[in-house]
Amino acid sequence: MKIYHGTMSPQRERFANSETSTSKLLLSLYRHLLNTPQDDLDLSSGILPENEINYAVDRVVQKFNQAKEIERWKNDSKLDEDPRTSTSIITNFIGNNIKYEDIEFRSIIGKGAFGEVYIAKYLGSIIAVKKLHIQRVSKKMLRKFNEEVTVLSALNHPDIVKFIGACVVSPNLCICMEYLKMSLHEALHMQEVGFSESQKFSMICHVALGLEYLHSQDVAHCDIKSQNVMIDFDVISMDDSLTAKLTDFGLSMMKNNSESISSSSEFRGHIGTPRYSAPEVLRGEMLNIPAWMAADVYSLSLVVFEIVCGEEPFDTLSVYQLRKEVGEKCLTPQVSEDLHVETWLQQLLCSCWSRDPLQRPSAAGINASLAGKRNIYCQN
Repeated sequence: MKIYHGTMSPQRERFANSETSTSKLLLSLYRHLLNTPQDDLDLSSGILPENEINYAVDRVVQKFNQAKEIERWKNDSKLDEDPRTSTSIITNFIGNNIKYEDIEFRSIIGKGAFGEVYIAKYLGSIIAVKKLHIQRVSKKMLRKFNEEVTVLSALNHPDIVKFIGACVVSPNLCICMEYLKMSLHEALHMQEVGFSESQKFSMICHVALGLEYLHSQDVAHCDIKSQNVMIDFDVISMDDSLTAKLTDFGLSMMKNNSESISSSSEFRGHIGTPRYSAPEVLRGEMLNIPAWMAADVYSLSLVVFEIVCGEEPFDTLSVYQLRKEVGEKCLTPQVSEDLHVETWLQQLLCSCWSRDPLQRPSAAGINASLAGKRNIYCQN
């Protein structure tokens, strides 16, 4: 398949008329490649900026690369089930240094500001590896990287993706992690998985517990979004057995309480994603770790909104509009009355969206609110 840019074609008009967000474009691209991969696709000028179109195209191609890699892995292992990171690698972690040459890199399955994410093979097991883009590393940066790897290696909780180790010799700096097959964003907006109410509630609880754990370790996540929630379940059987874990925490995110970093500094490209960012982050305020934790709570509540409502928050707003409407005017998402969301949950979300970060609940407070609850939607 070839993808073209140019004047708007009838096919592109069909996409433009029906698609108003990157997530919806992702779904259309995914369906097109799944059902008619032999056909060319014209994505010439339309309602989305070119960088968002490029992101959507890259993401769908990466997903198909991942699917091919999984099939290859299953054929090589003579197993019908999808591969998982070996339990022994996860439970018998004894150090944080991994030799670069011991990793067999496979396909790229993700890209970010810091580098590419690969499916890889290590000690005979499938893992995910984030290879950093940094080409020239000063001694200070390398020392900082090693310090943060040490912190990552100490984190251990069932609701965060397990850190396996790292390559710490410049220029091949890599983070090796437990492999999980799908992000929440992909499940909702590409696969259109029909999660049950109990599964949705389970995901909310898993992610909230993962965040509470990180905060208890003085680690602020700083980039909570549905793309950074990994889930593991059988799409075919769709039973209630579901794991949801936070990923992509750490690396320049761990600061002690005396340090402040600007959300609009040169780190801004990595710290936070505008659509999921708290108003104070969008305004570029200087934030210390407690303040970043309050921003995490705001971002977590947007992921909860996405799980409950099935749509991305502020999915039609540009970065400029986000800064103006959310950052300055504190616009909040609207929960549709048609969904009949439980009053207690709507109140919890509103408290997390408070303009004053000090008025937001902590991650522990969110979990206290979830305790004893079961329903997301009002029962008839």
